[in-house]
Amino acid sequence: MSRRYGTRVSIPLTLVVAVISLLLLCIISSVGGFPDVRRDIPHGLRDFESKDEGPASNLRASFLSFLGTLQDAEKKVRAAHTALAAMNRGRFEHPHGMEYGPDRGYTLDESRPVPTPPYRAESSPATHGNNKLVEYTDRTQYIIPRDVVEAARIVAEASPLPLPGDYGVEIAQVFEEHRSRSPYTSDAHPQDHQAWNRVDKNVSNPSRGAETDPEAHPSTEFWMTTIEQRGSSPFAPPGYKVWRNVRDYGARGDGVSDDTAAINAAISDGGRCGQGCGSSTIYPAFVYFPSGTYLVSSSIIQYYNTEFYGNPFDYPTILAASSFVGLGVISSDVYVGEKEEWYINTNNFLRSIRNFKIDITRTNPTAYVCGIHWQVAQGTSLENIIFYMMQDGRTTQQGIYMENGSGGFLTNLTFVGGNFGAYLGNQQFTTTRLTFLNCKTAVQIHWDWAWTMQDLVISNCTDGIVMAGGAGSTGQGVGSLIVLDTVIASTKNGIVTSLLAENSSSFLIQNSAFVAVETAILDRVKGQTLLAGGSRVNVQSWGFGRVAGASSNSTVYRGADVPAMNRSSSLTRNEGYLARSFFQRQRPAYTDIGVRQIVDVKAAGAVGDGRNDDTAVLNSILARAASTSSVVFFPFGVYIIRDTLHVPVGSRIIGQAWAQIMATGARFQDERNPHVAVRVGNPGDTGIVEIQSMLFTVSGPTAGVVLVEWNVHQSAQGSAGLWDSHFRVGGAIGSDLQLTNCPKGTGRVNEQCRAASLLLHLTAQSSAYFENVWVWTADHDLDSKSKDDQIDIYAARGVLIESHGPTWMYATASEHNILYQYQIAGARDLYMAMIQTESPYFQPSPKAPTPFTTGLFASDPTFSHCPSNSNTCAISWALRVIDSTAVYIMGTGFYSWFSNYVQDCLKTENCQQRAVEVSQSSTDTWIYNLVTKGTVEMIRPVGETPTYAANNVNGFMSSILAWIRVAGWSMSSGQTNSADHWVGVNDTAFRCCGRWYTAVAGDTCNTICGRQGISSDLFLALNPSLGGAQCDGALVQGRRYCVGSDRYGNSTSLGN
Repeated sequence: MSRRYGTRVSIPLTLVVAVISLLLLCIISSVGGFPDVRRDIPHGLRDFESKDEGPASNLRASFLSFLGTLQDAEKKVRAAHTALAAMNRGRFEHPHGMEYGPDRGYTLDESRPVPTPPYRAESSPATHGNNKLVEYTDRTQYIIPRDVVEAARIVAEASPLPLPGDYGVEIAQVFEEHRSRSPYTSDAHPQDHQAWNRVDKNVSNPSRGAETDPEAHPSTEFWMTTIEQRGSSPFAPPGYKVWRNVRDYGARGDGVSDDTAAINAAISDGGRCGQGCGSSTIYPAFVYFPSGTYLVSSSIIQYYNTEFYGNPFDYPTILAASSFVGLGVISSDVYVGEKEEWYINTNNFLRSIRNFKIDITRTNPTAYVCGIHWQVAQGTSLENIIFYMMQDGRTTQQGIYMENGSGGFLTNLTFVGGNFGAYLGNQQFTTTRLTFLNCKTAVQIHWDWAWTMQDLVISNCTDGIVMAGGAGSTGQGVGSLIVLDTVIASTKNGIVTSLLAENSSSFLIQNSAFVAVETAILDRVKGQTLLAGGSRVNVQSWGFGRVAGASSNSTVYRGADVPAMNRSSSLTRNEGYLARSFFQRQRPAYTDIGVRQIVDVKAAGAVGDGRNDDTAVLNSILARAASTSSVVFFPFGVYIIRDTLHVPVGSRIIGQAWAQIMATGARFQDERNPHVAVRVGNPGDTGIVEIQSMLFTVSGPTAGVVLVEWNVHQSAQGSAGLWDSHFRVGGAIGSDLQLTNCPKGTGRVNEQCRAASLLLHLTAQSSAYFENVWVWTADHDLDSKSKDDQIDIYAARGVLIESHGPTWMYATASEHNILYQYQIAGARDLYMAMIQTESPYFQPSPKAPTPFTTGLFASDPTFSHCPSNSNTCAISWALRVIDSTAVYIMGTGFYSWFSNYVQDCLKTENCQQRAVEVSQSSTDTWIYNLVTKGTVEMIRPVGETPTYAANNVNGFMSSILAWIRVAGWSMSSGQTNSADHWVGVNDTAFRCCGRWYTAVAGDTCNTICGRQGISSDLFLALNPSLGGAQCDGALVQGRRYCVGSDRYGNSTSLGN
């Protein structure tokens, strides 16, 4: 082989000019399409096609080969875009509906017509030569072949465009205008950090030297990237990686190189749970994206049990190329057949995506591309994401496309432009703090059973919220929707519905405002304005649906003012549109700390191998870390505890990919002597505790375990919190509570499968802020490959809330426990935004309370009232409210699907007799959008007439807009003539009261009237229990009285 250094190669100038011209042509090519490369080859290059110029000829040959490849790729991509425009539109307009079916899944609703795709034959534009460009598996499902994916990559890299810059919107300005305060994302009250002595692991006093140590101070680099990666899965093959940095797999993040393959390699590495797997707890992953712009030309597929995490200091951008092929730029599930996907949507657990910008502005504007295809179930979240779409009013782009699923949580998302900001359908869901700017339609709910949306800002859109009807309607029903603490501004139609025409959905909007809106609420089917717009329209509480109470009477509201609670001040923040808004707090990001403030429990001596006992070392680490205000990091592992783990006040804990705390051993086995596994604070403690991304579990038998006992009380609003952390009992490797140990249908209770006494206990002195918490006793084995993977696991109680508050519970669920899923006993000042339950599938075999003993915890139900011959009575309660006050529940989904694993009971809707019980002594109790399935009685007030599901059928579910018992209600008051036994408030006040006052010591009727500016005549008329001349003697301290007769509280005399 010879080398020639310094030899000049003669290349004709015209060829150089041709190459440069073609490169410039690529750079300035339009976003919506690609140039005809062969047509646009400069004439000078064509002149050389028949000449032999030595090295120049080789360059020309390579270049022409590249041009041929690029031209072929562009043709494939164009044809694929044409096909995808039809296919994605069909999927968008006709998403698969769901009905509950056997094997835990749902059957797809094929009853609605679906358009026939125009491209099926080999000669159609969807083919190129002998290669299919889109393989159709039915009329709206398809698989994109690898050669088309490769073609999209070639085109993406051959046509570089400038990196995204100004999107023409000022997000911060909109936030400042409509949100006066942001939920803080760091410490409520930062504490002084003391250095951690790495040699002896004792606390040392801070010194000037420590203060100047760069490791002790924050940087712009995410701290997890600067530490040794010790996360490991004990049940995975040796060498399996939990931590993955996409740069380590070849992603460049330069906005020019196509990073799709590298990112997908980072996600899938290690034989993870992808196509054909179904589910697995063995292969978790934390996939990190450093700052940069990641160009992608086909979908990034998020595998089971995965966290995507972008640099929190500078969010990375996922930039979809103009050649992008697929549905979602990020996809949580992949269709592979007519009814088949990688994962069953109702079994698609444990996923998180945080800290990203997703830009789809360059994608084909007719192809219905979405930023995220999010088809998920419990234990999932999207957080801190900005979606950028075209803002021309004609694009079909969407930020989020969600066709079905069974739960999850969205928070702090911003949508700019698009046909739809978010197009959503799911069983039950919770969203908070969503912002929509310049969208054609901000958000459409195309179907649900129950949905709660809090703190939306919608600005400069054509339509704000569309529920049923409207573009892309599937014809499926929206069961119920709550919108609260929301502003819709500079938008043509605030809310578009078909409520009046269909008279089916339950809908509530509360404490919200329409600002510069032409029509506030419109029934598009009827063409009728339900609520007029204007420069500012304030809505205290307005809705559609049936409102019931403690008697059999109820009232149907068809677009009218609906009763609203007088929000407890401890649960709200000092801002709002009419009333104070309910408090929210985002999970801490810990961007303001240095790496020296991070304590890695594995580096400090914990093992996390699923075998060795970590109790002592973890207790030592947590105690020392709390005393130094350090953040305790749990790399993924299974940390065995054989005695109580104490989480002291001052603790800040963050897990990786839901690191597991697993209780096991003799101390947790005695049901009659319950033993706490994780104790958060001690009784009487006040201060800060922050826990996120952890999973609490057991290895059975553990019949006596109290999995988490929460004692700490906040020192500042929301300072004691739990975010994106979950409870799992059985159904996973290492639990000894799997299919081989605890199969269903044995006809007896296996003592080895009695797994918990109580999963979560909020004690009386505690307060808590919970967000996205799933409390699950497993009904199936996540790690079994058997199709019939259902199991019988026995846990006595779900969530027991005795907290005197304030306590917030956003997006929580509790499932498959024997006595109850939620019990609120002796509690007060409790706010719950969407709660969801399921009864155990095996009941009534055995009937509750078997196989557990009652009387060990507060107000245990005994089921002694149940007839011995009933198979529907002794079934787990979805919710009990006992001796409690100021309980506000904004949305429920209470489901009973089986009777001893048989679903025949759904045909008659009598899988169980009752879902909810409320004691006579519970007051100021407000349950909005009460939704049930498979129960005869939706709610049973003790000793009174229940509300029956059969009288409130709403599509597939039964639902009512609200069940209400106001403050001051009493069975012994004699006020039984009004609709719902209100005490101290007549029927007019119940429907129209806009302002309430709670009597305190020393009050008289005259002083109340004077301070509240209300005439004594109106005050007595609104509060007849005060008895006229006997008014002062009838006043009761602590009871609430109406002091304003309309929804704004403006009427203060009988003449108004």
